[in-house]
Amino acid sequence: MDDNISQKTHSIDNSIRDKMALLDKYGDNFFSEKLTIITDFTPYVKYVQINLPARTPEHRIVFVRRGTKVLNVSFRDYKLKTGSLLLIPAGSVLINKEQSEDYNVHSVAFRIPKAESLRLVDFDVMSLQLSSANQRLVDNYISLMRQLACDDKADSDGIDFLIVSLLYILQEWNHEQNESVQPERQSRAAELSTRFVRMITSGGIPQREPAYYADKLGVTKGYLSQIVMNNSGKTVMEWINEKTLLEAKLLLSDTDKTLEDIAEDLHLNSASQFIKFFQKRDGETPNAYRKRAKKIAQT
Repeated sequence: MDDNISQKTHSIDNSIRDKMALLDKYGDNFFSEKLTIITDFTPYVKYVQINLPARTPEHRIVFVRRGTKVLNVSFRDYKLKTGSLLLIPAGSVLINKEQSEDYNVHSVAFRIPKAESLRLVDFDVMSLQLSSANQRLVDNYISLMRQLACDDKADSDGIDFLIVSLLYILQEWNHEQNESVQPERQSRAAELSTRFVRMITSGGIPQREPAYYADKLGVTKGYLSQIVMNNSGKTVMEWINEKTLLEAKLLLSDTDKTLEDIAEDLHLNSASQFIKFFQKRDGETPNAYRKRAKKIAQT
């Protein structure tokens, strides 16, 4: 995992845990250092921050039981509805864009080393639309997880087993849903472009030099620029700048670092360069964004 991901960053789950401390009833929800299960999202809707990025340090299963939501995960929008399920890898940056008033979700955030060793969670998001029967099965799995999590005498290995078992099932469903859709084999150029985009979106703070990525992929800088533009519609620097801006917003909202320190983290030469970079792309100064983001987080 990228070192930047392991740094202390804003966690949606940790934020919800903090808010939960202010509530009188915990309902059907369970919180621990290893596992977070939210089986009724309704009490937390008011805490959802729209259009503010947040990185999730845990792997996450998001299963929509009711309503609709537009969730951006690492630069891609997912339009969720009843029966939608996302498996989101740790380190992903999430942005809540839209959410219906009746939105209700099963959310399971987990840290299980076995999931990585068995390759049950990939670098990319898994997106599924479940049948009614499969929705009931997921409901049952999460209900069992909650029951075990709330049982003081239960063995934590039992929860691990349930999560790993569910991940195997999700993989099978993903294979079945995509089996009928046989995409043409990617050309070498398209494959390299995809690998570049994955390097940018799944990592932490990006390097500023396109040559860095060209060297990693074993191609020239000019060739990388050509294939990325042809296959994604964006230049290499546009991808780098978008990711840099996203990481800047996380640092501004989640830390009290000075602008000079943030500029250094982002591989920019100075605070003034950072201010110009941020304002050109976001329309407001870094300090204005920080003030607004922290005000929203406190409401």
